[in-house]
Amino acid sequence: MQIVERIKEVFSLDTRSMALFRILLGSIALYDLAVRSMYLRYFYTDHGVMPRDAVLETFWKKYYFSLHMMSGEPLMISLLFIIAAIAALCYLIGYKTKIANVILWVLLMSIMARNQLVCNSGDVVFRLMLFFSIFLPVHARWSVDKLLNLKEPKIPKLFLSAASLFLILQVAIIYPASVVAKTGLSWQNGTSVFLALNIDQHATPIGQWLLNFPSLLKILGFFTLYIEKFAWLLLFVPIKAQWFRLLAVALFASMHAGFLFGLYLGLFGVICITAWLALLPPLFWDKLLPKFPGYKTLQNIATKIQIKASTTVQKLITREYLNRRIVHFFPGTIPNIIVAFFGSFIMLWNFASMDLIAFPSQAVPIVRYPRLEQGWAMFSPDPYRDDGWYVTRGLMADGSYYDFFQQRPADFAKPKNVANAFGNQRRRRYMRNLWQKRNKPHRGYYTKCHCRDWNREHKGTPKEVQLIELFYVREMTQINGTQPVIDTLNLWNQACHKKYKALTQERANERKAKRTHQKKRKAEELEQVDGGTEDKTFQD
Repeated sequence: MQIVERIKEVFSLDTRSMALFRILLGSIALYDLAVRSMYLRYFYTDHGVMPRDAVLETFWKKYYFSLHMMSGEPLMISLLFIIAAIAALCYLIGYKTKIANVILWVLLMSIMARNQLVCNSGDVVFRLMLFFSIFLPVHARWSVDKLLNLKEPKIPKLFLSAASLFLILQVAIIYPASVVAKTGLSWQNGTSVFLALNIDQHATPIGQWLLNFPSLLKILGFFTLYIEKFAWLLLFVPIKAQWFRLLAVALFASMHAGFLFGLYLGLFGVICITAWLALLPPLFWDKLLPKFPGYKTLQNIATKIQIKASTTVQKLITREYLNRRIVHFFPGTIPNIIVAFFGSFIMLWNFASMDLIAFPSQAVPIVRYPRLEQGWAMFSPDPYRDDGWYVTRGLMADGSYYDFFQQRPADFAKPKNVANAFGNQRRRRYMRNLWQKRNKPHRGYYTKCHCRDWNREHKGTPKEVQLIELFYVREMTQINGTQPVIDTLNLWNQACHKKYKALTQERANERKAKRTHQKKRKAEELEQVDGGTEDKTFQD
């Protein structure tokens, strides 16, 4: 009996922690929708850099699902964003929570599939957390649904189900899967954090300041690696389980908070902290929280809010603005079977990513269709060293040059703050992905969009853009502390006027000739190093 109780303690979730989890996830969803809406036309319509034809041509898979692909017009996309925001708000306050949860999960998957170039690892964690939330009683406390059903039996503090078990496993497995991918030298010699903070696109002012303390950064590099390697095991210690779980939450929440101070990583850190807070044990709420300064004041405020909310809800019920309904906090057998089925394949998927097993190919659709696939290779095998910034140089009719990326007269000087030049997290991710070779076709969509938008207002004027040249000024970080190596690369040339089409082809030929020359030069260098040995690769 004692063994059963200990297992229950290890794999159970506190309903107060789940309520906090719901409130934070709902808040993050609202914030994320607001950030995405800043570039709604630019990223999610046919009038921007990612028309639906581009999605179907380069990214679309048979198992993807996106309501946002139904239309390329801003009005329809705006309507879907508004529906998602309403669902997020209902989820946050706990009204019709399960319905809101499902709608929010579906619409966020839809948004992510519409434009994958703006997505990052935070989006993966987000959709996974919303999926498990569907099967958890996240509305059991601090929710409108609870106030609508005051006569429901009191919910126990600890909740055990397949969903609680697999949520804990999911949160835990991110870190060993990440460690397996961190095979680079920088993670072994402690220079990983130094390299990460040298990425100007991501480094915050605090992160840049920390570069003055290389010894501290080395310690932080080893600390990060060993926390990810071993600290997740604290979740499964059966003796003093609550204390060990609390320690694990504190360690990982602190680690992600450190990432947030030093690096702009989008929502990844915030969502991971939220996932860990869902694991807070009763020990935190019953013994530690009451000892915090100002707890009694906060408790009194919370009690007043609860009384006010209860009174308001009852008035709304009387006036028939809200429908009273029975809330089933405990999932039955079928929901447990569903989450156990998908959760098992999620675990197999992660084991396969760590090369522990081979994932059965017949089971791939089971994970792919509900978008439960995942990979945890951030900053792996090493943090990347090819940092840099863009110059989107437009040639105007009057002969002047304008940089559409930084929205100023064009020059190749390094921006004072590279991270700010990239804009918000979604634009930063898009521009980083645009640099990658596999996304080369999207450079054309990017430059065409700027041609079209600019000339809509400036056609026939001296400021009409004739030609856009997309440059990436690459800055290679040197581990030995010497100055970074800077190289300016011409990625794309786009004619905005008919007379410049021949010139863009000429520039393309120049780039091709330059690459051929570089290959030939490398071959000659290899031949000299090898003492005249023939390099058949380049001869062929």
